[in-house]
Amino acid sequence: MAQVGAIGTGSGPTSIQISGNYAFAANPANNMIQAINISNPSAPGIVSLVSTDNYPLAMSVSGDFAYVVNFSGNTMQVINISNPASMTVVGSVATDRILFQFRYKVLMRMWPIEMEIVCRCLISRIQHSHLWYQP
Repeated sequence: MAQVGAIGTGSGPTSIQISGNYAFAANPANNMIQAINISNPSAPGIVSLVSTDNYPLAMSVSGDFAYVVNFSGNTMQVINISNPASMTVVGSVATDRILFQFRYKVLMRMWPIEMEIVCRCLISRIQHSHLWYQP
């Protein structure tokens, strides 16, 4: 396997989603979503940025919208990505919970299989020194 192209996305992107010729990267270091044109894989380019609330942790893309969960602000934002060169925040909702998704890929050395484990979690804020967990 060889690297075809590369582009800097800032310090530690937490989520990258692909839609058509674009990749959308959530970057908590600067609280932004980046739209990256990947139509030429050897020369990807950032076409626009849109600000998010504090620490965009997870993102999902569906149709013309990106749904971004912000860890520090406990918000979910909806971003219109129909024109990646001009993304806009079209809605936001405050939550009292931290929403996130994480994914593990495990390669079993003994067997030629790859297993993917997806966990979607909803964690309430700490209340009375207890952490409530709801899968």
